[in-house]
Amino acid sequence: MLHPILLLIVKVNSCLQAEELNLLTSTNLIQSLKQKLYQLRSDTTFFNDIYRDTVKHCGENNVAIPEVRKRKISTKIDYSANNQYFADTKEEELRV
Repeated sequence: MLHPILLLIVKVNSCLQAEELNLLTSTNLIQSLKQKLYQLRSDTTFFNDIYRDTVKHCGENNVAIPEVRKRKISTKIDYSANNQYFADTKEEELRV
């Protein structure tokens, strides 16, 4: 079974390949897809479900989950290292 995100994308993709499609309809399809993906992205329970499923599948298939990396922010963006944010868990890192 496909994931809900993939189902949305496949549905829009198949509609966009129709020969009788016009520009207005295709623009509306893409805008609605973007809006739905944004709603799913901002839903914390949806993210938590995806994250738990991913961790479970990685464990079942012996895929190593990398450790949290402390990424260095360019000094052109931020001159003070004191106010930089570093995630404590992999879930926090991926959420950002």
